[in-house]
Amino acid sequence: MMIKLAHAVIIDGFSMEHLSRKLSLSNDISSAPNKFSVRGVSHPEDSNSHYFGEFRYSDTGTSLQYFSVTQHSKVAYEIVELDIESNHGNPEYTCLYRIRVHGKVPKLS
Repeated sequence: MMIKLAHAVIIDGFSMEHLSRKLSLSNDISSAPNKFSVRGVSHPEDSNSHYFGEFRYSDTGTSLQYFSVTQHSKVAYEIVELDIESNHGNPEYTCLYRIRVHGKVPKLS
């Protein structure tokens, strides 16, 4: 999934949110993302993307989890590509409530 940001950002982290197990009527959050990776791209057809890293959303952690990038870049990106590689066991679908991109908007020269 590609996400266009309001401004180009020098990215330093991501937050991912899913329904809390406590709020789930069935106590089941198997549709929560598990393993995912994030890339920065200059435009949708960009083959020279920047790999920010691979991350894991914990199904036993808080509903909102923060992930620091493991591969930093000094380049500001306006588009990020989110690749959810697995979930916590739901064979039919993966549900994502919110993804946030953290970083700094570069100063204009």
